[in-house]
Amino acid sequence: MTTRFTGDLPGPDGLFEFPRLSRFFADDDHRAFLIHSHGQLAGFCLVRPFDDGASFIHAFFVVRALRRHGVGLAAATELLRSGGGRWVIAFVEQNAPANPPRAAAGRARPRRRPAPRRVRPRCGS
Repeated sequence: MTTRFTGDLPGPDGLFEFPRLSRFFADDDHRAFLIHSHGQLAGFCLVRPFDDGASFIHAFFVVRALRRHGVGLAAATELLRSGGGRWVIAFVEQNAPANPPRAAAGRARPRRRPAPRRVRPRCGS
């Protein structure tokens, strides 16, 4: 979650909404990966299909304690090298340090597209 940049807030149960999460475990064309570092769970990555047969990195997360230690870059590099074809990598421009997939892409051609603002305020009692 990039709540700092998107304004997403957890629900009353403390969890963030992710209505399409089940697709990454049920649909054959969606994939979920766990990221490990030195035998410890370090994060996850969700990949789904995109236009013209490209793969889209839908979510990429590394736990805060392991950020800026090369874990995300190593995981992103391995992911991009593992699958042939084109990749689409979305990122929050204001959060440049947290974009290992973009760094791993190396010589990719960036194309800027405006992202919709997804602020969904919740009112609670």
